[in-house]
Amino acid sequence: MWAMSLKSIDKLTEKIGFKMASWYSGLMISSMIILFLIAYFFLSSTLENRDSQEIQSEISELETEYNNGGLEGIRVFVDSHLSSRLKHLLFIRIADNHNHTLYQFCPFSQDRFDIASLEKMILIDGRWLELKDKENRFELDILTRFLSPDRVLQLGIDSQLRENDLGHFRQLFLMGVIPLILTGIIFGVFLSVRALKPIRHIIDTVAAIDIGKMDSRVPRTGTGDELDELARLFNDMLDKINHLIKGMKNSLDNVAHDLRTPLTRMRNICESSLYALPEDSSARTAYESILEESERILQMLNTLMDISEAETGVMALNKQENRLKELIFPIYDLYQVVAESRDIKLSLDIPDTLVLIADPHRISQAIANLLDNAVKFSPEKGSVHIDAINRNDKVIIRIQDQGLGIADHDIEHIWDRLYRGDQSRSQKGLGLGLSLVKAIVQAHGGDITVSSQPGKGSLFTISLPRGIDRA
Repeated sequence: MWAMSLKSIDKLTEKIGFKMASWYSGLMISSMIILFLIAYFFLSSTLENRDSQEIQSEISELETEYNNGGLEGIRVFVDSHLSSRLKHLLFIRIADNHNHTLYQFCPFSQDRFDIASLEKMILIDGRWLELKDKENRFELDILTRFLSPDRVLQLGIDSQLRENDLGHFRQLFLMGVIPLILTGIIFGVFLSVRALKPIRHIIDTVAAIDIGKMDSRVPRTGTGDELDELARLFNDMLDKINHLIKGMKNSLDNVAHDLRTPLTRMRNICESSLYALPEDSSARTAYESILEESERILQMLNTLMDISEAETGVMALNKQENRLKELIFPIYDLYQVVAESRDIKLSLDIPDTLVLIADPHRISQAIANLLDNAVKFSPEKGSVHIDAINRNDKVIIRIQDQGLGIADHDIEHIWDRLYRGDQSRSQKGLGLGLSLVKAIVQAHGGDITVSSQPGKGSLFTISLPRGIDRA
């Protein structure tokens, strides 16, 4: 089960549509991530610059207040003039030249940051310091400024507000990225389906032609683009091929029709001449050979004409109600003698009540051809089995043998006219039997299939329109 699932996944990933959708979705998602990183970088830089500018602005104000009123002036300024937002963010410290704290304003809990460590640091005018909190989540950005040779001002701002803003931005991105990813996948699938639709039409048309629907054509979009032009050229090519095939078939049918009359006349002349020749004369032997070959050629021509009539839909079918077992039994009985002479077991299993509406002569002809092949290509002590059932409004007739089987490269050609596989070239035949069988079955609105394994035998299955089961 897992192996089948993996194979299905492998087949899916090999499809061009899947690759196009993946590339488009990947490109869209990558673009969104890059845009997010760029926006995040600019937002972070903007917030850092804002905090830096606010510190520098406030430190100038504090310098002025210190120069005017000393430490008391700074206290008054912090209590009355510093904005409420900055009161919760700004850290203010004034130290002497030995870095001992003289004044400190700390709006947050002092155990968040190691404030005492500032007294151990070297004081440098204009230097920026960073104190990490104990959870290592936020930082205190501190700027050092000398107010006088013996007084130092340190002003810091808590990064918590800045980080909260960046956190909200990340949350908004994560909330929006899932719909955007789904949108990217949907558009990727839509794009691949839309772009590959003409190619799928071509594949469907080729598949239809492969099963015999020679009139299938690729639908055109009418857009005039490259794929529409490809569809036009492909249809033109199919029209030319179809015209060529029809011309070849018509020529073969015309030749077969025109040759029957002179061959029949030649055969009659040979038969008349035989009566005037001695039994042991070489001329009589020659005439008999001519008669035999002319009979073979006439049989070939008649078969070709039957196939042509069936394929063009003009074969005259005398359909009537037949008990299928009674229809097939004479053929079975005839080949039973041949099978026994080669020690081949021939068996028949058809319900007595199974009735088929069909032309008895043509169906008998098709069954006889299949049975003849089955017996001919079965080895001694082999077996040939014929059965029939009524299934899903269809009458199914099966002929199975244990013969030589059919090679894989021959199976797709065995229905072609005059085709003879490698296994049958040493046997007498015209190469038309299976072509005639298929033509007769299709003329009745049915279908025929074959499954075969070289060296193990073949199974021919005929499916005909529904018969009538009688009690």
